[in-house]
Amino acid sequence: MLEQSKSHLSFFSSSIFIAENDKALKSFGLTELLYFKNIDSFETEFSAKQHLGLIILDLPAQKQDETLAFLRQSETFWLSTIFVCQASSLSTHLANGIWSEQSKSLAEFSETRKKQLAVNSTLVETAMMKLLSYLWVFKGATLLPAKSPQMQSLYWYPLLQAWGIKAEDSINWLASMVRRNWLEVDSLVNRVRYCQSCHSGHLNYVDTCPSCQSIDIGLKASLHCFNCGHVAAEHEFKQQIGLGCPNCSKLLRHIGVDYDRPIENQQCNSCFNLFVDSDVVADCMDCGEKNDVNNLIVQSVNSYKLSANGRNLAKFGEKFNSFMFDQAENINFTQFCWLLQWQNNLALRHKQEHSVVYITMENVEQFIQDKGEKVAFSLFDELEQRIAKSIRLTDICCVQEEHSLLLFLPLTPLAQLPKIYQKLNEIELLQSDKNIALSIKALALPDKSMSDDVNMWLFEALEQARSIEF
Repeated sequence: MLEQSKSHLSFFSSSIFIAENDKALKSFGLTELLYFKNIDSFETEFSAKQHLGLIILDLPAQKQDETLAFLRQSETFWLSTIFVCQASSLSTHLANGIWSEQSKSLAEFSETRKKQLAVNSTLVETAMMKLLSYLWVFKGATLLPAKSPQMQSLYWYPLLQAWGIKAEDSINWLASMVRRNWLEVDSLVNRVRYCQSCHSGHLNYVDTCPSCQSIDIGLKASLHCFNCGHVAAEHEFKQQIGLGCPNCSKLLRHIGVDYDRPIENQQCNSCFNLFVDSDVVADCMDCGEKNDVNNLIVQSVNSYKLSANGRNLAKFGEKFNSFMFDQAENINFTQFCWLLQWQNNLALRHKQEHSVVYITMENVEQFIQDKGEKVAFSLFDELEQRIAKSIRLTDICCVQEEHSLLLFLPLTPLAQLPKIYQKLNEIELLQSDKNIALSIKALALPDKSMSDDVNMWLFEALEQARSIEF
């Protein structure tokens, strides 16, 4: 550490400048900032957990990228406002911009938003909440992908990588975030094709013979004699006085009258087949799989921004629920109770049979902590898909509590519910992992004991109902 000032910018609890020299520090008029020559001296000084409102970097490109990655990985500094003096390959993805006269007001705004977060930034553990908090605190921020030809995925998200989401898992992880309405696509960056065997993007597209699949093919100029129908290479028709058919010896004077050129202008040097269009095969450079181009895995690479639901989750701390359904009509709990009472009275009058199903996922937080968000989201996705296959447009859904779902299934007696149970029981992760459990209870309507206080009746009935656990 070359120089250290005891004063701070008034609107930050602590602000620092990391650079190999202090020229930029003085030129920007930022002499109030604590100055460090490199990241090592910074780590020594700030070994204890301490919030940093503003960090400015002026380092060589490679060192700057390494420092940015270190700061975003840190459980203490991941949400710090970071500006750079010069752009580097990762500064667009991990920094909040290049320092300018407007940067101070942007940093002040971000610092205000950090104080409004529903959770303490030093207590956020999941990549999901880190991303939502980051995109909300830094207004207008987007999650951007970066190119990396060395990686099988070809693209990666540096911010997610810093928070433990691997490049090969990021696209599916983000798709789950979008499906849960926490993120929305900002723009399409690229569309990438991957090997169906190893999911690598390192593909070599090769033209092959449609007959024998040999890659030894080439252009072949040929002629077609109208007199006898003979087709052969053009050089076989050439004679001293012009063109003549080597098969019937007829002189070929006029194209379109005596002869023409076949549209088959390619020939295989292995089987000598003539053809118009070659087949295209995508050879995987990593696993050697020969992929039909129509069977390649196509994935869109997008940039993402915060959705309205994501803003609420970050700002107000609304708990997320594992269940998200589009197939059934979603209503709130008060409406659900009113519906049950109405349908119960109709069922008593018209002798109809309905079912109420209560589904709960247990130990979800512990499961996410032990297995990670990727595995957890995969389980949620599979669970929703299996339930969705059993839900009709006439069924009513109510997301009641965290990771709990109420379903009203009209004209569905309890005897028909085992089909739903069987589909849920086939989820492999529920069978193999004891840390996660799915509990299901079912009630039959009509029920003459239902009181005007449907809320009380419902939960008393559910407490007495036998639970089916997976």
